[in-house]
Amino acid sequence: MKDHYREYLNKDFETRCNKNSRYTLRAYAQFLDLDSGTLSQILSGKRKLPKTHWVTTTQKLKLKPNEKQFFYQSLWDEQGIKAKEEQLSSRSARLLSSENYFEIISEWEFAAALCLFDIKHFSFTVQNITKCLGLTQKRSNEIYAKLFQFGLIEISDGKINRTNQNFESTEDIMSNALQVAHQNELNLAIEKLKTISLLEREFTSLTFAGSSKDIKKMKLWIRSKRQEFERLFESKKADQVFQFAVQVFPLSNKV
Repeated sequence: MKDHYREYLNKDFETRCNKNSRYTLRAYAQFLDLDSGTLSQILSGKRKLPKTHWVTTTQKLKLKPNEKQFFYQSLWDEQGIKAKEEQLSSRSARLLSSENYFEIISEWEFAAALCLFDIKHFSFTVQNITKCLGLTQKRSNEIYAKLFQFGLIEISDGKINRTNQNFESTEDIMSNALQVAHQNELNLAIEKLKTISLLEREFTSLTFAGSSKDIKKMKLWIRSKRQEFERLFESKKADQVFQFAVQVFPLSNKV
């Protein structure tokens, strides 16, 4: 079961090549919104399919319900994630083709709060959210209530847990929520630039002459590096929540 999704991708790629002798790995990578080098390593078993691509990949492949179930199960097995059979829709991320999740996507506190579940020994309470993210208690209460409302957290066995529901934004599709989110992130970056020690943050940029024809390649490369960054630094020993956007700085205090 562990390699099922990889076998499916290899088979799908082979089918496409049989239909079109000129079909390339690069074309398949573009179809899946992956870097061709990354996809090559995924197909050969040297890399795992990034979590950020689980939902979009099943959608692009137009998997049937039973195929999707086995596809997700193999992804979970590879990640060492245990799940009940009825929960195999992965953290079934809801793509924001509509503005249903406008508030959740556009305001950084929600994603940051959910990331706190990945910090060992963190107790998810309003008081701890307030302390860790530096929010007012009123705002922490709002975040806490909204996460319940949208089914992203629940009470299980007397504890607050993150559910198997998730959310994910669209790429290359106009979204008012994402526009507001990016504006908020830029404002947040300005604040962090002024208030955080140089030793705890990194802001970097590059000015260069290039071709407008390479925009799509640039976007794919940036997305692949975003995935690589996540693989390198997402930690089981997490003690803080960060935001990465070619600048990196802590969003939370240390736990």
